[in-house]
Amino acid sequence: MNENNTFPPGFLWGVSSSAPQTESRNGRGKSNWDVFTDKAGKGDIYSNKKCTEFEENYQEDISLLSQAGIKSFRFSISWPRVQPSWNEGILNKEGIEFYNKIIDLLIRNGIEPIPTLFHWDIPQWAGDFRDRGLAYLFAEYAEKITRQLDSRVKKWLVFNEPSSVALLGYGTGTFAPGVMSKDSMFAAIHHVNLAQGLAFAALRAYLPADVSIGTTLSLSRTRGEDDSARNNEAAEKAWALFDAVFLDPLYGKGYPQDLLPSLQPYIQQGDMDIISVIPDFLGVNYYSRLYVKADSNPLNFFGFLSGKIPENLPRTQSSFVVEPEGLTELLLYLHENYDAPVIYITETGFALDEPDAVEGVVIDDPRSQYIFEYLKAALNAIDKGVKLRARCCGGCCH
Repeated sequence: MNENNTFPPGFLWGVSSSAPQTESRNGRGKSNWDVFTDKAGKGDIYSNKKCTEFEENYQEDISLLSQAGIKSFRFSISWPRVQPSWNEGILNKEGIEFYNKIIDLLIRNGIEPIPTLFHWDIPQWAGDFRDRGLAYLFAEYAEKITRQLDSRVKKWLVFNEPSSVALLGYGTGTFAPGVMSKDSMFAAIHHVNLAQGLAFAALRAYLPADVSIGTTLSLSRTRGEDDSARNNEAAEKAWALFDAVFLDPLYGKGYPQDLLPSLQPYIQQGDMDIISVIPDFLGVNYYSRLYVKADSNPLNFFGFLSGKIPENLPRTQSSFVVEPEGLTELLLYLHENYDAPVIYITETGFALDEPDAVEGVVIDDPRSQYIFEYLKAALNAIDKGVKLRARCCGGCCH
């Protein structure tokens, strides 16, 4: 790490949010997450009916960002807000105007807007990612909304965490639409990758050369809970399914060979060329390493389970661990194996119980220390040659 612990000139600092986690249901169409959270037994803790009502409070929120000296804001565009119904493909004027206002206000406050086109919320009318047709609907929406907003935006993110969409939505059933099926999961994996590739092609066909297009993946280096051969093999399986099946085809490496038989039924001629976009920058969401153990239960189509986490690592309230050296390891791995991509850290954070404010100030020492350790880990990677150019992070539900 350099002597002054300083980031290079031009490093972009920012914060992030997402429409389905901050915007209420007012003024938009029904989404897949509305249906999922309204299911019996979910309760208010899962409700997205109000969230933080960003659509009502965005002026105050952006003012706070400006006062804090924030230089970039990653937010997402709600597809159900700008296209609440099919309507022959015509976008909703009120929805477009809302995001125009956000972009204009950010720019007036000296904050660079970095919109994400898809952060998990699908209009209910559009179906889900078991259907190949959704990939084409998404690309059509992506092109239309960027044409409406493009003149002021210089950095676009296409997807946020395709792995969460496909694996948790169609494999474990813990995310919308709540499906638990091996076949559905692999169909969704391919179709989200295809949707992403089609959207890149649509945007690159008309956006000027000075506009950068990236996408965000949730990535963690995987380890066995111990050094046994079985658990090391499980860690390789976990990396393939959680990370490489999204990362490798994005950079022209194709799908991991062990997963190809499960994906082959959904691949059509030309698909892999469409998916291989090599983004202008790669957004990385990182929290900690993933620890796994082998599982031979034939009903577990993942082939592994969550493993024991080293006891010496601090934990957050959500049981995520604080593991800054895992960030350095991940960034170096990406640099060495994917042709030294430009990287933005687009999400990280720590779910911690906060002390009560004293005279309007929260003394949040543990979180501050954890953030400092992750910044040091990032700077360590930069000093070793990693092309890390930005940290545009926000608090996460984790």
